[in-house]
Amino acid sequence: MDKITTVTLLVCLTMGITGAAAPRSSVDNPVYNFGEALKGSLVIHTFTLTNVGDETLTINRVRTSCGCTTTTLSNTSLAPGESVGLEAVFDTWGYGGRVLKSIFVESNDPDTPRLTLRLTGVVKEPEPYHIAVGDLNYLFYLLIDLREPEDYAVGHLMGAINIPYAELEG
Repeated sequence: MDKITTVTLLVCLTMGITGAAAPRSSVDNPVYNFGEALKGSLVIHTFTLTNVGDETLTINRVRTSCGCTTTTLSNTSLAPGESVGLEAVFDTWGYGGRVLKSIFVESNDPDTPRLTLRLTGVVKEPEPYHIAVGDLNYLFYLLIDLREPEDYAVGHLMGAINIPYAELEG
């Protein structure tokens, strides 16, 4: 009878240990404070997701709280101990003041099936002389003064360059 009890006890212990095996998601820092950003700029941050469990972590879905934030994830299956970077890009256009954007990572982690990551900071109104990188295509211009160098030297618009008309012929 002692052998049967011992074998039963060992089977129960083995099943208990096996049952504890599971994937576990972890993130280096779930909240990224970008400080201040000018309206119209992009805030880019990479969160590092790690599987600290002892089974394969499968990331089923990544979604954001609004369309102003996008994500890129290169790998959705992480072996135990493996990490992956989750790049988040927040477009500040249309925002002002304190903002909080959320990213939801859904996985097969039994303890944290939905991991929440956050981008936070303050979006400031740009000064008239600030230009968003995305607007350079529309606002960038080149002013060429075609007059003779002597006339150009006497006076010209700020930022203009001088290429005499005679040099353009040819």
